[in-house]
Amino acid sequence: MQRVQADFVNYRRRMEEERTALQERANESLVLRLLPVLDDYERALQYVPDVEEFRPWTAGVELVYRNFRGILESFGVTQIQALGMSFDPMEHESVSYQLSDDHEDGMVMSVVREGYKLYGRVLRPAQVTVSRRNNKAGESPNT
Repeated sequence: MQRVQADFVNYRRRMEEERTALQERANESLVLRLLPVLDDYERALQYVPDVEEFRPWTAGVELVYRNFRGILESFGVTQIQALGMSFDPMEHESVSYQLSDDHEDGMVMSVVREGYKLYGRVLRPAQVTVSRRNNKAGESPNT
């Protein structure tokens, strides 16, 4: 009898875990489809003209953008920190490099597209530009 009861408890636990995993996969799929919309809002807000007659419209768009981000955050979506960080291939995707004497090799110098995590897992890596030190005369690029 105890074995049957233990099996039932294990079955309920396993079913709850499967339900949670299914819900997480569904949320992940939805968020992946919404991220391009978030990108479009961010690009649009970068190029808003500083003209008095557009300010009410701009304020409305910014409000919608903040609400949209808030909803994503309430589902557990977090932005990957990239700018100024050391390049991490698990969270960043290098799309180019930039020669620099001011930064160590492998530092993220700019973010081309933001990356996001959901439930602690990378949903979409951040696309970044990575620093590369200028080589002095006679140095090989691999040193």
